[in-house]
Amino acid sequence: MIVTEIEDCGSGKRKVYLDGQPAFVLYRGELSLCHIEKDQELPEAVYREIMDEILWKRIRMRCLYLLKSMDRTEYQLRTKLKQNLYPEELIERVIRWLKDLHYLDDARYAENYIRTHGESLSAMQLKQKLTQRGVPREVLMQAMEEQEGPDEEVLIRKWVKKKKIDPGNCTPAEKQKLYAFLMRRGFSSSGVRRVLQGGSEMQNEYS
Repeated sequence: MIVTEIEDCGSGKRKVYLDGQPAFVLYRGELSLCHIEKDQELPEAVYREIMDEILWKRIRMRCLYLLKSMDRTEYQLRTKLKQNLYPEELIERVIRWLKDLHYLDDARYAENYIRTHGESLSAMQLKQKLTQRGVPREVLMQAMEEQEGPDEEVLIRKWVKKKKIDPGNCTPAEKQKLYAFLMRRGFSSSGVRRVLQGGSEMQNEYS
């Protein structure tokens, strides 16, 4: 392996290219300790020491720090580590390590998210939010089933009350505007129609 480029990343960090490809990032002092210089060969033993000792310790500490501040999905953590320029080999390795320790668990993340936000977000919104966070579809659907998800009509009535509009005593234009608002919130058209058509529960909100 030939060191073909050493790029300044700021904050004392240097990105090292091996055989023309980005390989890893080290601090300037570590480059000196490992005797890494441009256009020089990097022995396999030194490469393994960098990956298995220096960077392996660093990526584990980085992950524990990130997970200490907030729970994350596998996708979110992978994205963060790639932004931090860690080698793909170590990202895969640390993901397995975290899963084995149950520090990283998409199912747990999804269940906690649904439990926390289930009273304010529609089922569709919950699915969208979790999908954006990289939760696999099968994991998401399982979590929705186990948590049972929010009661859609209860949520719709809460939003209607929050908008301070009585569906039984408003103009057609106001009702249409409210319908469009609720649809944008991710509620089903059938659920919205049932609530806006008025039932005893909705009428009691304004009695």
